[in-house]
Amino acid sequence: MLTFQSGNFVSLNVRRRFERLDEASSIQGRPLAEGDYEFFSADGSFRTNTSRTLSGSGNVSFGEFWNGDRTSYGGSLMWKTGPYLTLTGSANRNNIDLPVEDGSFSTTLVSLDVLGAVSRDLFANALVQWDDVSRVLRANIRIDWIHTPGSDLFLVLDTGYLTGDLLDPRDPRWLRRTGVAKLTYLIAF
Repeated sequence: MLTFQSGNFVSLNVRRRFERLDEASSIQGRPLAEGDYEFFSADGSFRTNTSRTLSGSGNVSFGEFWNGDRTSYGGSLMWKTGPYLTLTGSANRNNIDLPVEDGSFSTTLVSLDVLGAVSRDLFANALVQWDDVSRVLRANIRIDWIHTPGSDLFLVLDTGYLTGDLLDPRDPRWLRRTGVAKLTYLIAF
C-alpha cells in the first residue's frame, strides 16, 4: 500500500484463499461440487483523502472463483456537504464465469449511505441498498440520541421493498418493516 502526503492511497494485492465444501452447494442456482477449492486473485484499489469535501474510491479484482473466474469492480463517491451531512454513493459489480452449464452471470449492488447530525448528541445514519439479483430495495435507518454521557436512545427502522416482478400481483411488495427501540442508561457508582 502506498500512502501519499496528500492523504490519498493506492493498494495492490495478490491473495490466495482456500475453501472446503463438505457437501454440495450452489451459488445463484449454479451447482458447486463438494471438495477443496483454491482461489488466487489480484486486486487494486485507491482512495482519495476522505477529509476533503469531495472524495472517492475505486477497486478492481480478478482471479479464480470456485474453479471458474471472477472479475469485480466498483467505486464510491463521498460528499461532505458541511459538518452535519455526509452522502456516500457506491456501486459494485461482479462478473462470474463458472465451469457449469449457464455458469456465466453478473451481480450489481448500488447503495447510498447518509450520515446526518443535528448536534453531538443527536445523529442518524441511513443505508439504502439495491441489488439486481433479489431486486429488493433495502433501507436501514438508525437514530441515536445521547441523552446523558454514556447513555443512548436508539431507534431503528429496517425495511425491504421488492422492485422486481411479482409472480402473483396480490403478493405484497413490502418484505419486512421492522422497528426497534433501545434505551441504555449508565449508572456510575
